[in-house]
Amino acid sequence: MVEKNRWVTMTKEINGDLLKRNYPKVYLLNASWTFMVLMPVIIPFFKGIGLSMGDVFRLQALYALMVILLEIPSGYLSDVFGRKLILVISGILHGVGFSLYAFADSFLMLAIIQLVNAIAMSLMSGTDISLLYDTHVALREKGSIGRNLMAKQIFYSQVSEGMAGLFCALILLFGSLKWIVNAQAILGWLPFFVSLSLCEPPRRKLEKSKTIENIKEMSQILFNSSRLFLLITFNGIIYASATWLAVWTYQDFWQTLGIPLPIFGILWALTNLVVGFFGRAAVRIESYLGIRKTLLLISLLPILGYGGMSFFSYYYSQTPLLAFTFGGLMSCLCLQANRGLGHVIFRDAFNARTSSSIRATANSFLALGSRFLFIFWGPALGLMIDDYGHTVAYAVMAFVYVFNIFFFFSPLLMEGQKLSYREESSS
Repeated sequence: MVEKNRWVTMTKEINGDLLKRNYPKVYLLNASWTFMVLMPVIIPFFKGIGLSMGDVFRLQALYALMVILLEIPSGYLSDVFGRKLILVISGILHGVGFSLYAFADSFLMLAIIQLVNAIAMSLMSGTDISLLYDTHVALREKGSIGRNLMAKQIFYSQVSEGMAGLFCALILLFGSLKWIVNAQAILGWLPFFVSLSLCEPPRRKLEKSKTIENIKEMSQILFNSSRLFLLITFNGIIYASATWLAVWTYQDFWQTLGIPLPIFGILWALTNLVVGFFGRAAVRIESYLGIRKTLLLISLLPILGYGGMSFFSYYYSQTPLLAFTFGGLMSCLCLQANRGLGHVIFRDAFNARTSSSIRATANSFLALGSRFLFIFWGPALGLMIDDYGHTVAYAVMAFVYVFNIFFFFSPLLMEGQKLSYREESSS
């Protein structure tokens, strides 16, 4: 009997050790997912195939639509069948999708690639975060470390994307865009190999035979929860979209400022390192400023970012160096800072109020909302840039976020103190 108890204790310790290794492995998974050397020059690559900015945003809207159709089902599959299996399948599709870029020569081929990548992203989206929180709960760790998990996740992801930008710049010094595409085809398989090493944390899984009951449970939590939860959800969606929309305009904006292509990799690295820095520092920033001032900062950064890019693109012809320094860089960094802070604050507040059994589905719902906004605003932003230029397009986006402060953000700010993770259960 003593030997049996000893064996059970040893087994728990081994499982605990394996589970603890999930933390660095998930961070490595995120880092391998974002190590994309093609992204710093994706717009010039698309334009080389013959796409306009309107085409680029239509392509991304198609991608977003595909993810929307698959987001909730994929999150549900993760809740039913487990995190590791879904992440392994996602890794395979990620590798296939980026390998296909080597054969891209038309809008149709790019649309097919986007379909494959959309399936991969929908499977990944929310599942990685859910595995982190499930591991935290399974280990029964004490203390409010949820925001630290989010901070580390976005830090390593963005540092990796920044390093990919520098690698891209290095390749372009000696080669061409074709070299970048071929390198990405190989690097796209990294998430698959990392996902194989993950350990599935124990948790209560949704039963496959009770789909209707599961849907009712999820609907009750997502739509009939507290007013605070709904405000967190809406603002998390809105402010995540701010940077996502802007990122797809940066490279075209930099081209209009006359920045050489190899410099794109360096600028891309800098913008992503800013996201990582503000994500990593989010907990300290909130401790120093308080939750209300931190929320207020998040709400103002998109306005400063879009407004700054609009202002300095207007004065580019008179003062090109000033436009590059502030319009091409500093204003972009405001939006990147918003992404780092918002990801940690909103995602943690959301996950802290979501049960383990539906966490992946809930995170998929959050990502789905951002996709909906992109489908609406993405093509509109692309057309505004094509027809009226960056000055008008960015000014419109700045006014959108001014409008949002009065209608969606102010109520959250009034209840800001309740957003603190320390007042919530992580289970």
